[in-house]
Formats: sequence, structure tokens, C-alpha cells
Amino acid sequence: MTATLSLPKHRRSAMMRRAAFTFVTLIAHALACPPAVLAAEAPPWSGEHDDAVLLARLGRTGPALAVLDRLHRQHPEDAGVTRDLIAIDGWAGRDGAAIGLFTTLPQAPQADYLIEAVALAYRHLDQPAQALILYRHGLAESPDNSRFAAGEIRALVDLGRFAPAILVADADLRARGERVDVLLAAGAAASAQKAPVEALRYIDRALKRAPANREAMHDRLLAIDEMGAPQVARQLADDHPGALNTAELRRVDGDAAAALVRWGALDPVSEEQRFAASDRAIGVLDGLIAAWSRLGDGARGDVLRARFDRMVAYRDRVRMTEVLAEYDDLSRHGANIPGYALAAAADAALYVRQPETARDLYRRALQSDPSNAEIRLALFYAYVELEDFDAAYAQADFATADQVVWLYLKGLEEPLENPDRATAELAAADARLYGDELAEAHRRLAAMAEAAPNNTRYVTALANLYSARGWQRRAAEEYEISRALKPRDVATEVDQARNSLDLRDYRQAEGELADLKRRFPENLDVRRLDRLWQVHDMAEFRLNVEQTLRSSNNAQDGTGIAIDARLYSAPIDYNWRIFASEYIGHEQLLEGEGTITLRRSAAGAEYRGRDLVASVEGTVNAYGRGIEDTLTGAVDGGRGGARAQVAWSINDFWRIDGGAELFARDTPLRALGSGVTANAASTGLTYRASESRKVELGGEVMDFSDGNLRTSLTGTYTERLLTRPRFSLDAVFGGAESGNSADSRRAYYNPRQDAEASAGLSLNQTLYRRYEFVYDHHLAVTPGAYWEQGYGGGGVASILYEHRVEIDDAFEAGLGLSVSRQPYDGAYENTTAMLLNLRWRL
Repeated sequence: MTATLSLPKHRRSAMMRRAAFTFVTLIAHALACPPAVLAAEAPPWSGEHDDAVLLARLGRTGPALAVLDRLHRQHPEDAGVTRDLIAIDGWAGRDGAAIGLFTTLPQAPQADYLIEAVALAYRHLDQPAQALILYRHGLAESPDNSRFAAGEIRALVDLGRFAPAILVADADLRARGERVDVLLAAGAAASAQKAPVEALRYIDRALKRAPANREAMHDRLLAIDEMGAPQVARQLADDHPGALNTAELRRVDGDAAAALVRWGALDPVSEEQRFAASDRAIGVLDGLIAAWSRLGDGARGDVLRARFDRMVAYRDRVRMTEVLAEYDDLSRHGANIPGYALAAAADAALYVRQPETARDLYRRALQSDPSNAEIRLALFYAYVELEDFDAAYAQADFATADQVVWLYLKGLEEPLENPDRATAELAAADARLYGDELAEAHRRLAAMAEAAPNNTRYVTALANLYSARGWQRRAAEEYEISRALKPRDVATEVDQARNSLDLRDYRQAEGELADLKRRFPENLDVRRLDRLWQVHDMAEFRLNVEQTLRSSNNAQDGTGIAIDARLYSAPIDYNWRIFASEYIGHEQLLEGEGTITLRRSAAGAEYRGRDLVASVEGTVNAYGRGIEDTLTGAVDGGRGGARAQVAWSINDFWRIDGGAELFARDTPLRALGSGVTANAASTGLTYRASESRKVELGGEVMDFSDGNLRTSLTGTYTERLLTRPRFSLDAVFGGAESGNSADSRRAYYNPRQDAEASAGLSLNQTLYRRYEFVYDHHLAVTPGAYWEQGYGGGGVASILYEHRVEIDDAFEAGLGLSVSRQPYDGAYENTTAMLLNLRWRL
């Protein structure tokens, strides 16, 4: 009947079955009474009754029911009219009316066809429990009736009791043989249980018994579609016209397009072809959406589903703005967007740096699919982007705890590792990496890599951890291992290139980046690496300003200011930069001595290589008591100088520094005011175990032109006490000692011997971070003790507090305040300093 075309699938199939069944049962009803009896007992209205039944057989249920309704009202005692009215009510979809009439029948055995019609009406009204009672009652009276057996199975399916339905079907098939009705019902049960292969086996057995059965062919095509072979189903449907209605054909075509979308997410045959399947899917979906949109409301559901699938294809094709535009349009029109399409929109939002939107969309997607491991992991990354590490930790840890370690598959003697559990464990370890809890991340990742040394995901993750801890050389080795195991992996290649940049292996980094940009221009990590390279390739301006406030009788001189500006060129031949600098130091000397100003101009070159950083510069130094004359160069006493510095990184842990300077910039300004200059040489040794522990030792010799020789030794030990996301606390222990060959009767502060020891805390906290924008503050409190020969010892203390901001990788600045108290020649002095520094890539 054409009227069935607008009904849901289960309703259409039932109507087809009901039409055929009613036709047969009406004939059976008529044949149940011999002609002689009919002639003898036929009431006067029997002709109208027979005509109405004939109209119903011809499909004209409306006129037939009009007649039967009237006859039933006029002759309610006529059981034949009542039974036929019940059957045709069910056939016409008047299920409530059929059930209502059935309940008025006397408590007596009823014909099989009537029981089945009413049971089917109960199923149509979503009352499968009542249907099940009738089917089982019918089986008790007619155990060989296959329609009752099939009805019991289908009612169990309606109740969601799939496994019992299969058990009932198999038991019936063993007991009574291969009956088509039961086989098709068993196929429906298997299909409802998401076992289309099993469903197809039952349906093929039915077709073997009844090759021309249209319902069996119909169910077979849908089972093939559910198996994930919609293209095959469509081809068979074309070979069997009429087996599927137009709505079902749209469903198969939609499934075929969705399969193309899924194929687009699989590993492609080559990198160059990675979007080919997604492009084909988008093209097919565009055509289906255009064609189905012209069909009106009847195809609206199919159009929506195709648009949802196209959102996923857009996402896989990295057409993220189109994903979001589609989502916005669907939302405006009130569409009920499924979880997988919400997840695609969330991925797109995360790609375009809308992490709040992504978070909310992932949460909505998880409401419809709470156990989806991919969406759980994606939500974790949204939390990371939002710097919500409490939620990120909880999400990763919950995902880990919610997954079993091993999968026990039928037919395998040994269990398999659950990949979702492994992914969740890796995310939980990465969460600590992103939260700067590097030691904890190390513990987790090392255990995972040791358990699965050939797993490239673990090897790369461990290499990333090494790089974050400052072990770039060790990381490089792990990246090479990962590349040997999986040569073409974009994530590993990006991380390796970034590590090469950190190692100052600039040629290799540039080559790796160029290759990645050619192959994966849309990849966010590649774009981020490209930005880092662009920043590296810029010129650089640095500025440091210190305003110091002291009393005018301080042994270290009074209030002063120091300004140091330095401009570096962009890199030349990868490793070289030239630079120029200007330094101005101005200080109030002791009462009655006036002021002193130093202007130092410098130019030089710097080399930055994998293990070596070195620079050399020439200086021109002008100094005098008149600030204006000094700054304009109109003073006597200016002289040339030079400076050389070198730092050699032996490995990831040890570094040696050295330097020498003619006309040392650290010469006290008060000494310059008296015409005394100095040359200096320094050396240093640093051991950095990780971000958690560092030891620094340094020594300097300064040779003054007045014959004084100053030597000094310094040492610092830093130990991480606490690390939390966006927060760290270090203990800092320091010591210093200096001695001068000349006595203290100099024009500058010159203790014969002194020493200092300190122990303090350094706190760093990120107040706000969003991608490249970072705003943090730092507090260091350092109490200690100081001793000076001839004056004894005393306490010292200093407090430093500063704010820092980083913007877009290219600009960072800090503003701070330092307060200290220390004895000089036995008298305590207070010093307050305001600090400004910035670094700007141009």
C-alpha cells in the first residue's frame, strides 16, 4: 500500500505483513463455515458485510470500516462483524480501536488470526508486554503457529530483551525446523542486538526456504547495510526494485556517505592522499543534501543526518570554520545535534582557539555517549588549553580508572592490552607534563616506555619529557629511536624539530620545518613550530633598567640608576648575530663627593651553536662627574675596552663558563670617580640535574689600576620543594666570599675580607595564561648572615617581588621591587631598587 510509505520502518513492515495476513485470515474465516451453513444462517446484512470485507481486501479500508462500524453499532451481537472489524481496524492502523473491541469479546477461545491482529496492535502502541502475553497465550492454544512464535520473539525485542529473544528463536528452530516467520524474527532480534552478521545468517536461511519472500529480501538488504556495506546493499536494492522504499534507500545512501567519512579518518595510503576520502565524502554528501532538501519534510531527517556527517567530514578535512558555521546554522534552527557531530564541532572550536566552547560541546557529546574514549580524551585537552589542570587531571585519571587493563577476546588464549586504557594512561602522564609536574610525569612515562620499548607513542612522550626537563641531547636520542620505529610520524617529527631548535641546531631545525610545512600545512603543531622559527629569525631588543635608592652616606654610594640597552641583528648564517649596546650608569657618591656617570658603547658579534655560545665585543667608555658632558662624550678620561665570553655545554647537565674584560663594567662607579679602573676575568661551573636541582659555582678576579687585586667566589644551590600546576616553590642556598689585596682605605668600598651565607625561598606562580600570553609573578625571600673582617658579623636579608608578562612569543617584560638590608663597615644600610626589563623580538 502506498500509505505505508510515510510510516516508520517497523510500522511499514508490519502493515505489509498485516495486509497479507488479513487477506489470508479473512479467507480462512470465510472457509471455516461450510456454504450450506452460511446459506442457512446468513443474516440479512451479510451482503453488506461481505462487500465491506471485499473492499478491505482491495485496500479500500476507509469505506470498508465505515460499513463495518455501522453494522457493529446496529448488530453488536454479530461476532463475525466484530471480529472482522477488529482485524480491519488493525490493518488500517486503528490499533486502539482494535484493542478496545477485543476487550469486549466474551471470555472464550478466539481465532488465531484475531489474537495475532490484536497482539500486533499492542506492539504498534508500544505495549510489548501486553503483546507478549497474547502471543504466549496463542502459542499455548496453537503451539505450531509460527506467527505466534515469531510474535513472541519480536515482542521480546520490543522489550529490549534481545538475548532471551535469540534463545527463544533458536529453541523453536531446533524443535520445529526452519520456519520463515521465526527465522525473520530471529534476524530482527540479532539486528537489534547490533549483530548484523548473525542477523544475515538467519535471513539467508529464510530466503533459502522462501527465495521469493519480499520481507526476507527487504530485511537482508538492511542487514547488509548494518554490516557496514551500504554500497553492496544499494547495488542489491537496484537489482531488486521495490525491496526498499524511498526512505530506506535514502538511509542506505546516507550510510554509504557516512562510510566514506569514516574511511577519511583511517590511515591513508599516502600522506598526499590523506584527504582524498574526506573530499569524496564531502562531494557525495553535498549532492545528497541538495537532492534530499527538495523532497520536503519527508526527507528532513535524512538531510539532517547527512549534514551531521558532513560536519565530521569537514573536521577530518580540517575545514574548521565550515564545521562551526554548520553547527551554528543547525543550532539556530533547533536541530537535535548528535554526540558525534557535537564532538566534531568541539574539535573545530579547539582548533580555532575557542577552548570554552570546545569544553562545553565535549561535555554535551559525552552526555549522549558517556563511555566514548575519544571524546573523553578530547575534553581532557580542552581542559589543558583552558589551564584548568584540576579538571584535566581528574578527566585523565577517571578515564584511566574506567578502562580495564586487558581485553579477553573469544578465541584467543592470551589477553590483549586495552588500547583505550593505554591512551588514557598516556594522557594522565602528559597531564603532569603540561602541569609542570615533570618528576611525576617522568615516573609514569618511564614505566610505560620500559614496559613497551617499541611503542613509538611512549618513546616520543618520554623524549618530550626529557626536552621539558632540559635534557635536549637525551631527548634527541629518543626521537631518533622513535623515528627508526616509525619513520613518518608528524607528531614525532614536529617534536624533534622543536628539540633541534632548543639545541641550537638551526640548520636541521629549518630543514625539518620546511619539510613539515610542505607536507602538513594545516597541522597546528607545525604552525606553532613555524611561529617559533619566525621569532627565532627576528632581530632582538633587550632593555634592563635598575633604579637604586640608598642613603647618601652608604659605603656602597648613594642613589643611582643603570640602563642597559642591547640590539641584536637577525641571525646571520644560522649561528651568528651582530649587536650593539649602550650602557649608562649614574650614581650619587658620598656626601660632598658629587656624582659619577659612566657611558659605555659597545659593538660585537655572538655565536650560538649546539654546544657553544660565545661573544666578543669592543667598548668605548666615557666617564666623569658631569652627566651631560659624559653622555655627549665631552669629557676626558674616556678609554677603549673589550669583552669576551664563552659558555660550553658539555652535556645536558654540565656547563662551563668563562670571560675576560678590559675595562670591566662592574668597576665601582666611585672608583671611576677617583680615576681608578679595573680589568676582570671570571669562570663558572654549573651542574643542572633538572628543573628541580641546580648547583652553580663561580669565581672572579678583578685587577684595579690602583694595585688592588680582588678575588671572589660564589656558590648557589637550588632545590625544588613543591611543584603544582602554575606554581612552584624552590629552596635557594647561597654563599659568597671575597678578598682584596689592598687595605680598605680606598676611594671605593673595599673590605679586606668578607663572606655571606643565605638560605631562602623562591616562589613562582602563573596568574593567567592563555596560549602565548602569560602573566606571572615571582617572590624571593632570602635571609642570611654577613661577616666582614674587622667589623664582625650580622644578619642580612633581601626580598624581591616582580611581575612578568609574555605576549605573542615576541615580547616579554618584567617589573619588580627589591628591598635589602646589610651591614657595611659595621653599619646597617637599607637599599631599595626598582627593576624593569624587557625583551622584544622585532
